[in-house]
Amino acid sequence: MQEFTWYWIDPRGQRQGPMSRPELVAAFHRGHLDRDCRLWHEGMREWPPLSRLAKELGIDLPDPEPAPLAPENAANAPPPAIANAQDVLPAGFVRRFLAWFLDSLIVGIGSIVLAIPLTVMSMVVPVIGGVFNLVVGYAAIGCYYAYLESSPEQASIGKRVLGIKVAREDGTRLTFVQALVRWLASALSYLPLCVGFAMAAFTKRKTAMHDLLTQTQVVDKWAYTATPEHQQPLQHANVIGLVLVLVVMPCLVAFGGMIAAITLPTYMEYTLRAEVDSGAALAEGSRKAVEVYFAGHGRFPSDNQEAGLPDPGLISNDVVGSIAVQDGAVVVTYGNKAGEAIRGRTVQFWPENQGTGLHWACVGSTIDERFRPTICRR
Repeated sequence: MQEFTWYWIDPRGQRQGPMSRPELVAAFHRGHLDRDCRLWHEGMREWPPLSRLAKELGIDLPDPEPAPLAPENAANAPPPAIANAQDVLPAGFVRRFLAWFLDSLIVGIGSIVLAIPLTVMSMVVPVIGGVFNLVVGYAAIGCYYAYLESSPEQASIGKRVLGIKVAREDGTRLTFVQALVRWLASALSYLPLCVGFAMAAFTKRKTAMHDLLTQTQVVDKWAYTATPEHQQPLQHANVIGLVLVLVVMPCLVAFGGMIAAITLPTYMEYTLRAEVDSGAALAEGSRKAVEVYFAGHGRFPSDNQEAGLPDPGLISNDVVGSIAVQDGAVVVTYGNKAGEAIRGRTVQFWPENQGTGLHWACVGSTIDERFRPTICRR
């Protein structure tokens, strides 16, 4: 008899093993397994019950007890959702789409909430900018999917609501790393025009492109458990989906809009302040040139040429149009890709001789005080 490494599904729906045939037989005699327990070894395409494999395992099973008589109203009871309990019910395209839509709302609202502390941190620590926030945001989304889809439920919140889960091709649970790789691979399903996701509507096992790439599948939550007969087709999911779309989701969207209304103005103000600070930093070289000229001549330079600087329009960046020296004052004019609230406006730095050196004051700026550099705000 060829020996295999065996696995089995316990009453909680969790895979147990590996174990040898003698160990499996001993576990049966100790009462850890019963005739309906699902078993599997390499080469099998399904998880049959122990009763079908008893002869192969060398287990003598007593005849099953006769089924109790059906009650009088049994004829009116609905038929089981799946006639053959050994079948695995894949999650169809609509069911997966509803789960994705709900998860997207949850992730979107979570991203807005996460943006609040990140925006505050960016104001306090300037080195924390847009790239850092983007990396943190995507990392949080990846961890959301990877953690939940590698959990005992094997499903994100959206999938749990729709009664589906993610599994490997043999029905076992993904590890955190495998679930994270699957989420990363899902980016390929968006290209081009979400064709990879649309594949779930046409493939035999309802698999999308990232499922094929990572050897995973999305199935009913009762698949590969001790009670696969509880698997349900789409009818119940349709009702839940309609409720979500018509009632719950508008409420979530409204909540997300409220959070955005609070967060976006703060973020926009931070962005404008960062642009103004960029101009102030660029002007540091011009201020230094004025200080050097004053130290050597005892007076202020009248323009860029006298200060030894390039023409005003040549001192610029993405948000600064020019930096000009005017009788010692350094005038920063914002333009190019600067925000509309500061485009065409100026910040002026005026030197004051205090005997021990020059002190720079911010005088005559035309930019709103909220956006001015720190030394320009009263």
